[in-house]
Amino acid sequence: ERPGGTDMTYGTIANGSNVANSSPVLGLAIANASDAPFIKACKVASAGSRACSDAKFIVQADGNVKVDGAVSSPAADYADMMDAVGDVASYGPGDVLVISASQNRAVEKSAGTYDSATIGVYSTQPGFIGGQPIEGAGPNTIPVAMVGIVPVKVSAENGAIKRGDLLTTATLSGHAMKAINPPAGTVIGK
Repeated sequence: ERPGGTDMTYGTIANGSNVANSSPVLGLAIANASDAPFIKACKVASAGSRACSDAKFIVQADGNVKVDGAVSSPAADYADMMDAVGDVASYGPGDVLVISASQNRAVEKSAGTYDSATIGVYSTQPGFIGGQPIEGAGPNTIPVAMVGIVPVKVSAENGAIKRGDLLTTATLSGHAMKAINPPAGTVIGK
């Protein structure tokens, strides 16, 4: 029983460098009370101990997650799920997107140069997705990369693109081009 009277079930796992029953070992606690952490990974004094200290990872019963350390992913961008205007099947990873002029919290493919409504790029494999219900994406939503590294469809409309060149929306729908003296708010990245 955890301090405060909340029952928790503990299992212990020995660290790779420790042998079973040595100290300290890793502990995994699973709670059965609504006010307790639902899952908690921590250090315990010894195998079989119920004293969970130095928590490193907690999943709370309300769905919140707390981590004492970095969260890693091989993916390289943060994306928000947003509604796509029109037929979602016409969109593809790498499309340059702008804020919809006709629908709230929605995007559409860019369709002109130096568009100040640019918002992001259709993500290929986001490392983190915001704005998505826990049950999964809605039927007309796409992942819009807001920050990070993501492949982008490009056009040579403004000349060859080299590493470090600024990018902006191109005439070709859903594409970026090299930005030359871009107005404020029109750059999507490098």
